[in-house]
Amino acid sequence: MEATLAHERDLLQIFLDNIPDTVYFKDVESRFVRINQAQARFLKVDNPRDVIGKTDLDFQNSKLAQEFMAEEKQIIETGQAILNRIEFNPTDDGKPRWLSATKVPVKDSSGLVIGTIGISRDVTEQKESQEKLQKIFLQQAAILNNIPDMAWLKDKDSRYIAVNEQFVKTVGMQMDEIPGKTDFDIWQESFAKKYRGDDLLVMQTRQRKTDEEFQVDSNGRTYWVETTKTPILNENGEVIGTTGIAREITERKNAQEIEQRRRIMLEKVVQLGKRVTESNDLRSTIKKIWHGVHDDLEFDRLAIFLYNAERNTMDDTIGTNNEGQIVEHWDISFPIGATFATLLQNPDGVYFTNNYDVENNVATGDEMYGVKDFVAVAAWAGDKPVAVICADNNITKRLITADQLEALRLFGGYAGLAIENARLNSALQGELSQRKNFIVELEAKNAELERFTYTVSHDLKSPLVTIRGFLGYLERDAQEGDFQKFRRDVSRIETAVEKMQNLLQDLLDLSRIGRLINPPVEVSFNEIVKDALEAVYGQIQAKNVQIEYESNTLTLKCDRVRMVEVFQNLIDNAIKFMGDQPRPRIEIGTSKNEQNQTIFYVKDNGIGVAPQFHENIFGLFNKLDTNSSGTGIGLALVKRIIEIHGGRIWIESQINKGTIFYFILQ
Repeated sequence: MEATLAHERDLLQIFLDNIPDTVYFKDVESRFVRINQAQARFLKVDNPRDVIGKTDLDFQNSKLAQEFMAEEKQIIETGQAILNRIEFNPTDDGKPRWLSATKVPVKDSSGLVIGTIGISRDVTEQKESQEKLQKIFLQQAAILNNIPDMAWLKDKDSRYIAVNEQFVKTVGMQMDEIPGKTDFDIWQESFAKKYRGDDLLVMQTRQRKTDEEFQVDSNGRTYWVETTKTPILNENGEVIGTTGIAREITERKNAQEIEQRRRIMLEKVVQLGKRVTESNDLRSTIKKIWHGVHDDLEFDRLAIFLYNAERNTMDDTIGTNNEGQIVEHWDISFPIGATFATLLQNPDGVYFTNNYDVENNVATGDEMYGVKDFVAVAAWAGDKPVAVICADNNITKRLITADQLEALRLFGGYAGLAIENARLNSALQGELSQRKNFIVELEAKNAELERFTYTVSHDLKSPLVTIRGFLGYLERDAQEGDFQKFRRDVSRIETAVEKMQNLLQDLLDLSRIGRLINPPVEVSFNEIVKDALEAVYGQIQAKNVQIEYESNTLTLKCDRVRMVEVFQNLIDNAIKFMGDQPRPRIEIGTSKNEQNQTIFYVKDNGIGVAPQFHENIFGLFNKLDTNSSGTGIGLALVKRIIEIHGGRIWIESQINKGTIFYFILQ
């Protein structure tokens, strides 16, 4: 039995002597009963047995020893332990030393306290690291407390050392409550586990880590933050903690989601457009359009009304009943109401209301009774209105979203072309004698459809790509605190947005040519040139351009508004590409060719255009100088206006020898 006890004592001593923490046992008089090797080294004795029966008065300074003994007496009397208390215990030479001390009462089998056990660990390095981190944070507090981002410092155990005011506001605690706490004391457990894992990864890899994270504040508000954590190193290159900053990015995430939904919707419209144009039969085409609006664009109910230009009536419909099923009404005709008349006069016409039944005095029992959100768009094919598409969400009572509105408006362009293509194909079947004319028109419509698809699927995305790219730069600049670059990147995003707006407006102008024609009027050539020069007067004055134009008596019968646009664009183009010409000059005039046709021209002494680009210059979005202003649509617009007037346009130019644009009209 004694041998067993001796063996257990030996094992206990071996254990005690092999742990780095100091361990001691004392009796009720605070006399040492047993200590381990670490405690012997701390007390500066060679043999732990030399300490037995002695007190701290034999090894520590009198004041500190008496404090320890009084504390142990209190533990024996109350039975209350002291756990992980940080104590200041300087070395003999006066250097600061911090200990993490735990003291607990020792009881015998009857429950009587017979002494104390103490365990201490030297945490001087950790304490100094914390104080250093605290000092760093306090030095930056003036800045950190004035930014809208959460900022903090943690030690190696992920205990908070310091935080800024935004952090305090977010977690709903007092500033002095947070130091010493971990994420498990502040955040939900799932968040706390992730945060601790991120801290460990940052300290292990010694690399900065940035994440976009979902978070919930003390008020239960959910939001997104972009969190950047960085390891903190001491002068020896050792990791002593982490620092972090979290910026709310909810608005940016929402914008990204909106942009993503819009991109998906645009791609869906393009695919729908291709699908509806694959059918040559009119009724099959109409049904495909119905399914596209109902199934893909997700409108509850819709009706497609076909326009009869000869009788100025709406003929035939295909609609939806209150169960969401397709309903066909062929061989019917009815007069055009005020709303339809307005839509059919405007190629980009859209009628939308969120109070339809009240605005239109819909009677109880009518199939439109109770309809709130309602939209109608005109479907055009070139210069002809062909249909009106109406839609609502009266079955599910869902609101019509902005994405749905935009998608339906864009899809209307495809639908109009598809309907007209189907009509032309049907006519071709029965009128072989006119096949050649119909084929030419069909090819023209298909070409317009191709341009429309190209514009939607490619060029309208370019500014979005620019915006998305600079959002990335914004993130980097925000993380680095470089607000000068941040503002510059914001400016670039604004430029991209403005470019997209200009592009959309120019596309709208381009699409109207041939569809929206003002009645031809007789107007003098002088008046057209005068109006065009007034429109670009600011550019002329800014570049100090000399205008040479001799008044003449020529009269034109044309669309006056469009013809002014022709000269306005040509003059603007000449000014834009003057280069460094010290005496910029533009000449406007007319001449006669061999067939006695009037040739109009706009001549400049600018940088010129190389011969290989003379044809491409009139193409859609073809810009020879990508750094120049504008969208690359101006000359395409000019060409289309002239062709609508039965004419043609060409260019003569050489590099550094100026440019002459010639055109004739029918």
